Amino acid sequence: MLAYDGELNILDPESGKVLHEVPVAAEWSEPDEWQQPGPMMAVADGTAFVVDPASKKLTMVDVASGKTYRELELTVVPHEIQVTTGTASGEYTVGHTEEGEDHEAHDHDGHDHEGETSDAGGHDGHHDHEGHDH
Repeated sequence: MLAYDGELNILDPESGKVLHEVPVAAEWSEPDEWQQPGPMMAVADGTAFVVDPASKKLTMVDVASGKTYRELELTVVPHEIQVTTGTASGEYTVGHTEEGEDHEAHDHDGHDHEGETSDAGGHDGHHDHEGHDH
């Protein structure tokens, strides 16, 4: 939770107890006009990313430890923040075969799968099999 005193308060999800209080921005309040920039936060892969327009700074905090591990000076006043991780969101299954169907039985003309290993996102470099003969 990003508090008005400029601290990132990291809470225990079970008890609601504050585990860490990390200074990440100047003290602030909601702007009169919502379109005006204010501190914002996004969390992904265990890192809280906080932008502070007043100081033109991006701060990265490890959520588990509460430690700031990187601060970046920005050349512009940040107005919004969006974080992407490069991993798929939501639930999915490995592969894309129907029940009882073997993936290797599919026709993958032009694709040599020898030596590839399967991962949670499908085949390395072959996440989208659109256009293949299945």
